[in-house]
Amino acid sequence: SSDLRNLSKVQFYGSIITMILDYLETKRIIHRDLKPDNLIIDSDGYLKAIDFGIAKDITGADFTSSLIGTCHYMAPEISLGKSYSFAVDYWSMGVILYEIFYGKVPFGFGYTDPVKIYKEIQENNPLLASDEKNEKINDLLRGLLNKNPKKRIHSYAKIKSHSFYEGFDFESIMKNESKAP
Repeated sequence: SSDLRNLSKVQFYGSIITMILDYLETKRIIHRDLKPDNLIIDSDGYLKAIDFGIAKDITGADFTSSLIGTCHYMAPEISLGKSYSFAVDYWSMGVILYEIFYGKVPFGFGYTDPVKIYKEIQENNPLLASDEKNEKINDLLRGLLNKNPKKRIHSYAKIKSHSFYEGFDFESIMKNESKAP
């Protein structure tokens, strides 16, 4: 079924994005514009993050507050003008994984007006299929798309230990040994 194909895609690409974000955090960098356009697939089928044009180095600080990014992928705390940190990239990752799985962005689908998109991001919850076989992916998506950055899943350790990744081999991805979907 297409769901199963998408589940393995979400696991594969999600694991790579997680490793990218974990690496960036060790370098104290928030990407701030994580979206499909800024992820390229190399010849092995692995993702590489590109376009660090608006990335922010927060060495010496714990957060920043500039309103910047691409509307559909922007965490609510950014559009609200609040200070924010690494958790914003995990929100964007949640949007990307939702899009891989459900075939569209979770908020503001079909909208081009930033105000309408921000309003949806701030007021709505993502629509998730309520069947049992998608419970683990939906739980991960709810965790990544939590409007409260403190409660949002925003670490490699939390994602790696999430039930969606039960039995998943992160090591083989890190060593480029897994076959891309």
